[in-house]
Amino acid sequence: MGLTKKERTLQIIGWLRKVHPPPLPVRVIFRPICVGKHWTKSHDGTTSRKGRTIWIIIDGRLKTYSMIETALHEWAHAMTWRHEALEKKGYHPDHGDEWALAYGRVYRHYHDQGGREESKKVRLRRRRKR
Repeated sequence: MGLTKKERTLQIIGWLRKVHPPPLPVRVIFRPICVGKHWTKSHDGTTSRKGRTIWIIIDGRLKTYSMIETALHEWAHAMTWRHEALEKKGYHPDHGDEWALAYGRVYRHYHDQGGREESKKVRLRRRRKR
């Protein structure tokens, strides 16, 4: 039986953790994105930081390809969020030079340098039902 789109995306996230580690722990959740008080279709994903944890939210309604591309995009944000003193002052460019370089590395590795196949070897952790 094949993987669901969420499982495949989590498999890629597991691969990214190993080959492109972020400076802080990352948690990933799947749910629609809320901007202000409104649910939106214009945001496929978002990355934020709470304390020493980076949170990636991916819209679980996306098609598989879009979900994977969003995961790669948001992972590049997670890779570059390390300047705590600047972030406390409210400064962190969303798509600055550092992010662009990180995204380029992640994108190329996944699409052009065998990452798609490498990521399929990652075993998913099965969660126990509560």
